[in-house]
Amino acid sequence: MKSDPFMVIVNQIKCKACGGCVDSCPIGAIAVVQMETDSGSISVAQIDSDVCGNCGYCIDRCPSMAISLAGDQKIKRPPKQ
Repeated sequence: MKSDPFMVIVNQIKCKACGGCVDSCPIGAIAVVQMETDSGSISVAQIDSDVCGNCGYCIDRCPSMAISLAGDQKIKRPPKQ
């Protein structure tokens, strides 16, 4: 796991699995996956913290505000291509 003092996290309750975050990730660190819960199967975004560059594009793209930074709240945003 990376040594960054923060990471991008997904609130699984708020996530609508729309895929906007997947489309916005420049390095492919996000996928929509099926998860089993006590009440059945749900689709949610899942971020690979070992791959994530903490750019924050997914945070800006999420219409349900389900994605946020945990930690020192600094975004390392590379220029968009």
